[in-house]
Amino acid sequence: MLGNAEFTDPLTHELKHHPGQIEAAAIMEFLLDESDYMKEAKLRYEKDPLTKPKQDRYALRTSPQWLGPQIEVIRMATHSIEREINSVNDNPLIDVARDIALHGGNFQGTPIGVSMDNLRIAIAAIGKLMFAQFSELVCDYYNNGLPSNLSGGPNPSLDYGFKGAEIAMASYCSELQYWPTLSQRMYRVLNNTIKT
Repeated sequence: MLGNAEFTDPLTHELKHHPGQIEAAAIMEFLLDESDYMKEAKLRYEKDPLTKPKQDRYALRTSPQWLGPQIEVIRMATHSIEREINSVNDNPLIDVARDIALHGGNFQGTPIGVSMDNLRIAIAAIGKLMFAQFSELVCDYYNNGLPSNLSGGPNPSLDYGFKGAEIAMASYCSELQYWPTLSQRMYRVLNNTIKT
């Protein structure tokens, strides 16, 4: 798509201070560094700087800002789940040294529930970004010369190329955004039932 890799410049992300964003940008910079596609895009832009807008499309240039928080959520959920896996959930707990039984609520699944809800929201956000980027890739208005829908056939009326994949991604994106809110509602219903 002849993008500009300046959106990965470390200074932009260091000034924002979010570790996930800094990490996402560094990974993207590493992957794009020395890419033949990026070299070609840079040469074309240097020859004729007015061939494309100064800034890349939003879905490309804000990828680190979009993915950074998701990296942080995934890490936080991982730590919470690891803690929970290695914890004690028995009820009652028997303290042999003091010869007592402690009746508590360590069986409560809130740490896992909250972690999984946040994880699903993060996955939905990643899916939303992938859909936005894919939609620009298959649209001949935005993809800098690639065929419409990445169709290989001579007749776009008969060969839909990746249009079906784009439509499927829209559906998957909706599903990903639906499930987190559903689980949160179910948790609230169950929580209210327990209190009454």
